[in-house]
Amino acid sequence: MIRFLNRFRYFWLFAIAFILTFILTFPTEEIVIYFLEKNKIKYSDVKGNFFHIEIKDIKYRSLKINKLEINNYLIKINFILKKDNYISLNSITRNVYFYFKDLRLKDFQEKTEIDGVLTAEGNLFIDGDLVKIDGKGNIKNFEITKFGFDQINIEWKSKGVKDGNYIDAKITGSMINGNFKGLVKVKLNDAVYIEGKFEGKFEDEPIATEIKEKFNLK
Repeated sequence: MIRFLNRFRYFWLFAIAFILTFILTFPTEEIVIYFLEKNKIKYSDVKGNFFHIEIKDIKYRSLKINKLEINNYLIKINFILKKDNYISLNSITRNVYFYFKDLRLKDFQEKTEIDGVLTAEGNLFIDGDLVKIDGKGNIKNFEITKFGFDQINIEWKSKGVKDGNYIDAKITGSMINGNFKGLVKVKLNDAVYIEGKFEGKFEDEPIATEIKEKFNLK
């Protein structure tokens, strides 16, 4: 019996030693670099290990991230953009939770097309080629370069539905006040489609107009 227990103890010692060796020697940096280069994502430096990785100066299409930290908790993986701003991936269910607090939008673009300060939280999931979001948030001092709009504040709620995301948003500013309700469809590797109705006031004049826009992601 004692001999059996000794063998059992040696088994666990071997198993622990094997796991620790695997983790410490796992080629995390090489795998991350392979993934970045395969997907044509530019970067300046990758450092870290199995539990923590740091990637600097990420550039992909119009997106840029000065520093991305990835913390691996096995079941949960956190992607930290800035302090108090992160995206959390459940590695089993593939569900994504996001939390953003006072995140400046222009800091993450090569060429500024939109700007503002984002605070938001919710859950994101992929359904076929559609990105769906159940969440809420606000954007302060929102600007759209394409339309020349600025100093707009938006409070929004999103609910994933069959064809995309149903959005209910309150929009206020010096020239515009009202509500937008409609569908926002985000298609992977394609575009963002916005279709809905805005009702309110523009320059103190009543307005009710249909909105239909497309923003390419390629």
